Amino acid sequence: MLDQQKIPMGRVRQAYGLSVNEVESVIHALWPHAVFPVELWRRTHEQYWRGFADSNQAVYQIDSPALPEVDTAKQFFHVHLCALDVMEFFRKLSLNIQSGPLQQGLQYILDESYEDNATLFQEEREFLFKTLVRLETVDPIEQYSPSSELFEDKILSLPPSSYHFISHIFADTVLVDTVAVIRLLRNYPLREEVKGITHALVTLVLKTFPEELPGTPFSVEQSSIQAPASPSTGSRKDHERIQATRQACEEVVKELYREKQVFDDNRAQWRQGLLFDNGKTNWKGFIGAVEKRLGLKPHHDTAREAWTKVPENLKHNGRMREQ
Repeated sequence: MLDQQKIPMGRVRQAYGLSVNEVESVIHALWPHAVFPVELWRRTHEQYWRGFADSNQAVYQIDSPALPEVDTAKQFFHVHLCALDVMEFFRKLSLNIQSGPLQQGLQYILDESYEDNATLFQEEREFLFKTLVRLETVDPIEQYSPSSELFEDKILSLPPSSYHFISHIFADTVLVDTVAVIRLLRNYPLREEVKGITHALVTLVLKTFPEELPGTPFSVEQSSIQAPASPSTGSRKDHERIQATRQACEEVVKELYREKQVFDDNRAQWRQGLLFDNGKTNWKGFIGAVEKRLGLKPHHDTAREAWTKVPENLKHNGRMREQ
């Protein structure tokens, strides 16, 4: 279990309703003193993986992969580059330890990073570990020997796309200082209590540190992380409609990311949902999906605000031709 002084960004994202881009903005704002990029992975490696990897290295003469080193002296932390390095570490690890401890360690990371992770990249995880289990039915010496044809088969049976979900979850696994992130998001409403951030803790932190977080150029008012100011009548019913619309928009954006991953990685398996055959969607498709989720008309300004935050590589401005 993690100490209470640090919290994964996945829980911060859920607590404050942050988008993917906002998660990265928080990481950059707290860098370097309040950000611990691979600490959760390092703890997992020590607890679940390293013993098996070192043992197999001694017995079968295969390299025991090492986690990437993060230079905190650098002015900027490249989240996406580190995500790729961690994904490569995990890929190499899957080639030289048993699937059991590999899966247990990954589940530990997911359990620490998310309140509910049962459906998170569920198909990708099932495919990866079912493949690894199938490949482990052979004799261990044949399985791990680099000169064995079975070793080559194991590598060839697991294309790079099998591991892409690791890079997608990486930002959520980054640990940050709990007090620092609460202070940073002081003007952002706490939407949901999670393990590590409660209303009581937020109140205590902000009473103890009423001033802005020192030593960082980032503030809520100056960044993209702002409490949405959608027009509202002030009524409870209107407020609930805004909140429901915002949540539906976030879920639709997550669907877009998942569908885009399948579209880019394996076009043959892609089934049209929110995206068109150019790998993008438009406002009409987006708002239609939001309305379908809600079962009623969305709050228009809230939905428009969410649409502006959708990455440009997912958006087609204008009408789409008939499919």
